[in-house]
Amino acid sequence: MRKPTQRRPSMEASAPQQPDGRRAILLALLAAVLLMAGCVFGMWRLRQDTLTDEDAGQRRLSITLAEQTALAFREIDLILRETRQSLDTDTAFRQDDRLHRQLAERFQNLQQGQALMVFGPDGAMLGHSREFPTPRVNISDRDYFQAQRPLGDELFISRPLRNRVNGRWMISLSRRISGQDGRFAGVVMAAVEMEYFSRLYRSLNLPPGTLLTLRRRDGVVLTSSPFDENRLGRTDTSDAGPGGLVAESPVPFLPLIVRLSLPRSAALRSWRLHMLAAGAGMLAILAAVAAFTAARRAHVRELRRRTELLQQSEQALRESETRHRTIVETANEGICVFNAQGRIAYANRVMAELLGCSEAELLGRPLSDILSAPASQRRSGGEQGAPVETGDADWLFKPGRRELKLAGKNGAEVWAIASTAPLGDDPAAPGGAFAMFTDITARKEQERFREGIEGILRHDLRSPLTSMSYIPQVLLTQGELNEQQRWSVKELDRYVRRMLRMVDAYLKLSSMERDSFELEARPVDVSALLAEAQNELSPLIKAGSKRVAVTRAGAAAPAEEPFVVAGEEPLVQTLLVNLVKNALEAAPDGSAVEVDLGGDDTRAVIAVRNLGAVPPAIRARFFQKYVTAGKSRGTGLGAYSARMIAQALGGAINLDASDPKATTIRVTLPRPAAQA
Repeated sequence: MRKPTQRRPSMEASAPQQPDGRRAILLALLAAVLLMAGCVFGMWRLRQDTLTDEDAGQRRLSITLAEQTALAFREIDLILRETRQSLDTDTAFRQDDRLHRQLAERFQNLQQGQALMVFGPDGAMLGHSREFPTPRVNISDRDYFQAQRPLGDELFISRPLRNRVNGRWMISLSRRISGQDGRFAGVVMAAVEMEYFSRLYRSLNLPPGTLLTLRRRDGVVLTSSPFDENRLGRTDTSDAGPGGLVAESPVPFLPLIVRLSLPRSAALRSWRLHMLAAGAGMLAILAAVAAFTAARRAHVRELRRRTELLQQSEQALRESETRHRTIVETANEGICVFNAQGRIAYANRVMAELLGCSEAELLGRPLSDILSAPASQRRSGGEQGAPVETGDADWLFKPGRRELKLAGKNGAEVWAIASTAPLGDDPAAPGGAFAMFTDITARKEQERFREGIEGILRHDLRSPLTSMSYIPQVLLTQGELNEQQRWSVKELDRYVRRMLRMVDAYLKLSSMERDSFELEARPVDVSALLAEAQNELSPLIKAGSKRVAVTRAGAAAPAEEPFVVAGEEPLVQTLLVNLVKNALEAAPDGSAVEVDLGGDDTRAVIAVRNLGAVPPAIRARFFQKYVTAGKSRGTGLGAYSARMIAQALGGAINLDASDPKATTIRVTLPRPAAQA
């Protein structure tokens, strides 16, 4: 009886333990379910946050890319506008070296630029920044040409096309050239390398799977990253797929759109990694919590990294703006911005110093207040912001340059060159004007001083010399002189004429520099002037045991045989003396300076050759003012004046340094009309 009595307590004790175990299991299962539900909810929440953050990042990045793209395109558009402003549309364009140099100078050191070109109204190419002579190309059938024919001032961006020479992809930016009467005068076009934008976009390290496209507003794709030739020039309507992220930002002030698309699978790539980690962690509570925490931290770090990249981009933009503002504030020219009423809205420090007042004192003042003019000619509005009448100052709202006399604060007059450009998209109603004032007061004073010197030369020196020039002639014709006296009189006559020629040449060169020279061309015998030049330079020839050899088309010819060009004798004589003198000074002792006379019936060619090469450092500047090398007393004016004379006579001059041991200067001058 004792054993059954002993078993009952154990059974009674175990009976209540079974419900407790089930409750524990249920609680554990419930805890597991709750944990799994919490994990699932957390992963769902993480997924939504990832999509939201990715979408916000895509939008911020698209705005930054649109601003960066706008900077690159606006820089090219500014060059197009400046080039168009510098062209004279009322006269026929000339396919000459000046237009080529002008285009090359404007487009040099531009990374995104390939070439700058100008086309006439018939589509024929008139100038190319990289090629001269200008290629014979006609683009009248191209879209960027046809789009500019109608009246307007819109920037046209063409479809991408492959360069026929280097095989690279490019687009064309073009603006219409209009005459003063509004007629279509041609197109100025810039070829832009799309590789520049591809490199820019690749450098951003976009998230994997991101497709970046730069397209026109009509959907035509200009470039993409990753680069895909099949997309270029097509109207791309593809998207990121169901649920994908798409961010579009218009490029400021341009008909372009930057589009970023990211498939949902790519946007959730990091989230999937987190989900796998969390799924593995669900096997254990601690592992699940640790995996979830690690995923959250990794996600925060990724967001922080992208935020830092965006902050760096914004900082770079702010620094760029600061640099441009610094350039304006530290420029050597006075800069003003006028509002639509003609009042000063901004003036830099230099402008204030130019007028002898503070920047604050200039704000709100009309243009007429700073112009030096009689009070009857200066009219201004009364109230701040009221329209201002500035007489004939409509030029302020038109692109151009003009000389002005400004009135300083204390009545001082300042001469300046004003370069103006309208502000705003509507030329008929500009929103303001940008003006840059260059102080030329010192130059004006120099011009007045030079005019005084010229007056002295013209009246106080040339007149006595002219009178003196008759004395030798009288002595030679009427006086009874022996041979020694006749030789002395002839030398006196030669020196007086040389001084007269030097004075006349100086006065004419001075008028050339002021663009007031008027050519009076007559037949001039170069052979006779060369003989006089040798006689004048005989001390230099004898000092170095040198000689001057004159040939005709490379062959010997009688020295007295005429070689006639069209020009003015004092200028042609000065040209020859300067070139032969420079050659004699540069040639080694005992050598010969060769002067070859050639050409045809319309153009005469004079080639002066001497041993010794021009230093490479000055070859590009050989004909510029004050450029000299290797001569202790050289002024650097001989080659400069020779270039001015050759051009004033309707000819040209160039340096031939192809021979490493010699230098050749070639001058081309026109023949007289009767001979031609």
